[in-house]
Amino acid sequence: MHGAVQRIQSQAAASIEQVTQTAAESAITAVTERVDSAHEKAEKVMALAAKIEARQLWTAAGALCLTLLPAATVALGGIIVVSGVVFGWQIAMTPQAATWLRVVKGIGAGLGTACALAGLAFAVRWVAGYVGQWKTTSPGRRRG
Repeated sequence: MHGAVQRIQSQAAASIEQVTQTAAESAITAVTERVDSAHEKAEKVMALAAKIEARQLWTAAGALCLTLLPAATVALGGIIVVSGVVFGWQIAMTPQAATWLRVVKGIGAGLGTACALAGLAFAVRWVAGYVGQWKTTSPGRRRG
């Protein structure tokens, strides 16, 4: 009887060892599959993040161009207006013309200066409105 108990014990121990080994192998396989799946998902997320980052670069470059274009237009327009006013006053002040011609040129230069100042006022108002709109609609500057 004692031999039968030992035989059952050794069979039970072998069977427990076999079940434990099978369970450990299946657990290792399951963990490895999960790690591989997580690795694939991480690679997909990284690829998507790189794609979004590339889009944001082009969006930022476009926003920079759209911001600088009106500013450059206003600056160059101001330079052209100033040079036109200076040239107009130089023509008006030439002493080689008759008196009535100098008066007409002076009136023209005065009207040109007045138009330039009115244009400057409109440009300043437009730039102020543009900056105000930019402050309220810019994502980093929204007020909650």
